[in-house]
Amino acid sequence: MHISVLALFARALANCTTPDSALDLWYRQSAHNWDQALPVGNVRLAAIVLGDAKREHFQLNEDSIWGGTRHDRANPGTSEAFRRFAG
Repeated sequence: MHISVLALFARALANCTTPDSALDLWYRQSAHNWDQALPVGNVRLAAIVLGDAKREHFQLNEDSIWGGTRHDRANPGTSEAFRRFAG
């Protein structure tokens, strides 16, 4: 899965040319430190992209690898909800 995520980020970065709207973020230089980079992703899977076009560095985070208290992610109502959804 991590390879496909990296491929997705690489493809998105390769398609960047110029900003198309006022909502686009565009920077003149690459992020070389962790505190300069922008996070991408959602609550469950995220990444920080650092470096430049010659050498990129991805730091991936997935919520189940965090330490701390144990979380039981099994939802006992999932199968019933899926049956209603799938019809």
